[in-house]
Amino acid sequence: MNILQEIKSLQDKKQTVRTNNEFNKIEKQILGLAKMYNEQNHRERFFIYNNNVYGLESNPNYLND
Repeated sequence: MNILQEIKSLQDKKQTVRTNNEFNKIEKQILGLAKMYNEQNHRERFFIYNNNVYGLESNPNYLND
């Protein structure tokens, strides 16, 4: 499973949690995966602001080799 699929499954799982503790754990996992994805310099990157992951945006630093 790649990082995008893992983030998608965690976001789906986040919709069904019942406690704030579970929700915060999933948010922390999503943030870690998003940061890992951004470090790999893909064409798109996750927009992270104030430790919240908002979605994909185009990456201006993408190397077109």
